[in-house]
Amino acid sequence: MKMIPRIMLWLAVAGLVMPPAGHVSAADSPALQTQAASPQTPLADVALTADNFLQGQLLDRQGAPKAATKVRLTSGAKVLSETVTDPQGAFRIPVERGGVYALSDGEASALVRVWTHDAAPPSAKPAILMVSDPELTRGNLGRGGLDTVIGWAAIIGVTSAIIWAIADRKSGS
Repeated sequence: MKMIPRIMLWLAVAGLVMPPAGHVSAADSPALQTQAASPQTPLADVALTADNFLQGQLLDRQGAPKAATKVRLTSGAKVLSETVTDPQGAFRIPVERGGVYALSDGEASALVRVWTHDAAPPSAKPAILMVSDPELTRGNLGRGGLDTVIGWAAIIGVTSAIIWAIADRKSGS
């Protein structure tokens, strides 16, 4: 009977030491698609073309163009425009006015500050380069992971094992 509390204690300790099994990806949630930062610069300045198009290119993690991939322009939770990349991964999205928008292909997202052609600062790029990576995961463990189910289960398990070990020790003496 003394073996059960020890096993529970070691399982609880293992649960605290091991990383959580789950992951969060921009592809998992529409809310994350509009808010997730990309591996590129957190906020890219991009100038629109003279005819008000936002230009860019979508590459995979090896640098190969991602053809026939849907790219979405959003502002908050509202989808403003969508387009599909060409064989070279290039895309053009019409934009009515300058502002801060999110670009997403479902795997990668980039925040862009869009400038009209005439108002763009010299540092604004003529296009944005996005790297799509389905393996890229993002997550916020908050208070050290204690707000996750696994974290709370481990705390409860350790507490129970300690109580049972103390109670078992007292009953054995």
